[in-house]
Amino acid sequence: MTEPRELRVLLVMYDLPKWLHKYLHSLFDGKKDAPRSLAYFDDWIRVQQSVLLVLTHLRPDALKENIFGIMALNARLLNDLNQGIQDVVSAPRMFVLDVTEADYAGTGLKDGWEWYELARRKALSSRLPAQHMEG
Repeated sequence: MTEPRELRVLLVMYDLPKWLHKYLHSLFDGKKDAPRSLAYFDDWIRVQQSVLLVLTHLRPDALKENIFGIMALNARLLNDLNQGIQDVVSAPRMFVLDVTEADYAGTGLKDGWEWYELARRKALSSRLPAQHMEG
């Protein structure tokens, strides 16, 4: 019997052209307009414009590889929308960190789970588009 894999809270920060933000979110949403979506996560929420918290079984490097791998596969389709996708895929500017057990200084020390729940509650209570997806 295989051991159940542990969920992780990953902090994803990226510096991508504005037009790619919407595309990246459509990958996480699994929307029809994304030719191939990410199916490697359980949940995600946008914290800021270029910051996501993702619940997944993957390690940070594997999630990043999957994101840019899918973008590379879809590069031809994206090229029709905007020039420059090859530059983004060949020189990705994305930082992925496992914050599951990490403490961070904000309003006291919190682990990644508390950080995730705080961001989720804040997005839901403000009635902003939380861009929250349960898989």
